[in-house]
Amino acid sequence: MPELATRSEFSLLADLAHEGALTSTALTLDPDTPYGQWEALGVMLGALSHASCWLLGDWIEHGERVYGEKYAQAVEETGLAPQTLMNYASVCRRVPPERRRAALPYSYHAVVAPLEPEVQVVMLAEAETQGWTRRELAAAVKGDPEDEVHLTCPTCDGKGWVTP
Repeated sequence: MPELATRSEFSLLADLAHEGALTSTALTLDPDTPYGQWEALGVMLGALSHASCWLLGDWIEHGERVYGEKYAQAVEETGLAPQTLMNYASVCRRVPPERRRAALPYSYHAVVAPLEPEVQVVMLAEAETQGWTRRELAAAVKGDPEDEVHLTCPTCDGKGWVTP
């Protein structure tokens, strides 16, 4: 996954917002926008989309840890539902940056968040190397043999199913 953004890409977003071309519901680019700029925006917007849950969760965790801010402040600042923000923060707390896999969506990490750290590592590695869908990962976590998901790890019950 590409890096989130460069200073010039963030500057471009700020300029577009200042000009009214970027709002909460639309991006309106001038037809003369150079291809390279259009492409760079796409890369950054995609990266922001993939990272937004992590960024918000880590932001909330920082606010609580450093400023003692609670979810009410985060709700006010972001406009997101309290439960959504609580979920983001919970997954970020349970799956710290060193265990996160950039190649896997946030939703995969949410599936393994309730597991022990060493099991999280194994399950995320398997999901990435095997190309599992989120549903297949969830089935492996639940130990659902009907979904035909097998793996080998030290915390398996001997049948190839993880026992959380």
